[in-house]
Amino acid sequence: MRLFIFFIFPIFFGTACAKKYPISGKLDIPASSGFQKLFLIEPQNFEDILGSYMGLVVDSTSINEDGTFYFESLSMTGKQKLYLLTLQPKDEKYPNKLDVELDKNTNFMPLLYEPDDKVVISSQWPNLWKSEMITGDVKENKLFSEVVAKYFSLKDKYLSDTTEVNEYNLIEKEEALFLFKKAFMEDVNANGNFLLSVYALRLISPNSDYERIPELIKDVCNRYKNSHGDDRIYSQLLSISNKLPFVVGDKIPNLALPLLNGDTLANEKLYSSKLTLLDFWASWCAPCRKENKTTLVPLWQKYHNQGFQIVGYALDSSQKGWEKAMQSDGVDKWINASHLQGDESPVFDILHLTTIPSNYLIDSSGVIVAKNLHGEALTNFVQKYLNP
Repeated sequence: MRLFIFFIFPIFFGTACAKKYPISGKLDIPASSGFQKLFLIEPQNFEDILGSYMGLVVDSTSINEDGTFYFESLSMTGKQKLYLLTLQPKDEKYPNKLDVELDKNTNFMPLLYEPDDKVVISSQWPNLWKSEMITGDVKENKLFSEVVAKYFSLKDKYLSDTTEVNEYNLIEKEEALFLFKKAFMEDVNANGNFLLSVYALRLISPNSDYERIPELIKDVCNRYKNSHGDDRIYSQLLSISNKLPFVVGDKIPNLALPLLNGDTLANEKLYSSKLTLLDFWASWCAPCRKENKTTLVPLWQKYHNQGFQIVGYALDSSQKGWEKAMQSDGVDKWINASHLQGDESPVFDILHLTTIPSNYLIDSSGVIVAKNLHGEALTNFVQKYLNP
């Protein structure tokens, strides 16, 4: 009888422990590291996700000598929530400080939690995000480790060129970065979890710069408008989306483009050709000047008589410098406009743009059919569009 009790007791005890704690786990962390506390952070807003010093601290716990930890209770109601578990040293003043150098050290672990569920976490210092493993009731939590693996595999595929960005390779580097982010978001979105998707959006833009990925933001908004349209984070994401540049399928709004001769170019003029490239550049932008000479001039010469138009808009403040650049690059062959107010551009305000080089390809009805194509990609698109 005693032997029977001896074997059954550890099983009963372990089950009771698992049922007792909503969040528990073990960290592989040396005692000499100085990390002693874990804090449970709840992002209140979209920007709080991977926003250092921004999330709400809802609980804390100590790490035992063997690396184990547990949160005794977690009071919450309603839908599934995203939390960040952050590891902090003893002398850290701000428990919601996040280290987001994803390739190096990270002091946080994401997790999804639902009322009355149990989540068990294991991870290894110094990169908690990269080594996190989650088990328990919330089946979607296993996706976080898959997201990490996909993040690094796609990064190796698209961003293997580690040469420093310069004026000669800027366009190519930006294109590779966008393709990486697009492929990553397509993979994450396939899982159909809103919180995982918004977390991934913050991963690819931890500096909160979304201007180059408006279609990725808008895609998440469209996917989850029926299921999460009333959520606070969704509303914030939608607000960000509405302030981002126009994307393929949108119609270009009314633009009053001041020309060099003092006239104003109306939108109707933009649509008079089969295909119009609305190109944003400046005399001081080296990648723009390179694109002028190597791509735009040859395109104009080859396809202008087939219904291809170019309209250049320059972010210049000096008329003399603007004119000199146009003549030097050979872009004075087509329509050019500028408010000559430098970065203070009414056109950029309307289109929600802040960076160059940028461009839109517009059809004869004013609808955007492509954007931010450069070099060979731009040449191929124009050729196929005009000669289907």
